[in-house]
Amino acid sequence: MFEKWFAKKETQENLSEKASFEVVLDRESVCMGDDVMSHKETRSFLENIKISEFIKVLVDYVPKMANSVWLIWGEQEIIGYIDFDASGNAKIEVEGEDAFLAKRFSTAEMPSITCIYYYSGKFSWVDKMVGDTLLEKVKAARREPVNARTL
Repeated sequence: MFEKWFAKKETQENLSEKASFEVVLDRESVCMGDDVMSHKETRSFLENIKISEFIKVLVDYVPKMANSVWLIWGEQEIIGYIDFDASGNAKIEVEGEDAFLAKRFSTAEMPSITCIYYYSGKFSWVDKMVGDTLLEKVKAARREPVNARTL
């Protein structure tokens, strides 16, 4: 198991030898102290990284907040979700086809990915919200097209 993880990490670090592309990552703050410095960073990824593998990388990028959901917004669409349970364990879900990330954003010069933070308090005022779980509530609230600034 550890050998596989180290092999992947080494592959990501040797990007200069393989075809790669850059992605701008950003995320919402989770508390007042968390917004002191920018979270925005640029990372390089192999062109053949699948969206599911990319979201697994984001699990280490976002804070591990119990009972929370991170919506992964890419350019003009939702690409997936990270769902943290009460113990802080992450479950990922890809929205749509689990294609190569570079293929999904082939028109963008440098794709921008934003991680949007949701917790149950954001939905406490909605008594008749569809869905029992926080993830279902996030999905129901985000069915209509929106731009990244209003997420």
